[in-house]
Amino acid sequence: MRRGPQRSRLHDIDVVVLIADYEAGITVKAICESHGVGLSRLYRILNENRVPRRKPSPGRIPEVTNVATTNGAKVASWLKSAFGNCAII
Repeated sequence: MRRGPQRSRLHDIDVVVLIADYEAGITVKAICESHGVGLSRLYRILNENRVPRRKPSPGRIPEVTNVATTNGAKVASWLKSAFGNCAII
């Protein structure tokens, strides 16, 4: 059963432009919005056309790691208050 609105098939030129946008470094969110596709469909198109996935930008990785290590106690406290004594995996 399909969920959401049914989308028409992208034309070949639209797929070429979508791939060019991805390879140019445009954000995945912006590509999805401009071409009217969801994230799963975007990645399916990229996989079908053997487009290599981008790696996360190095500037964002330390920032996330830093937040996780410095605020670890705050996050654990928030999770405990939000979810009680449920096991966190």
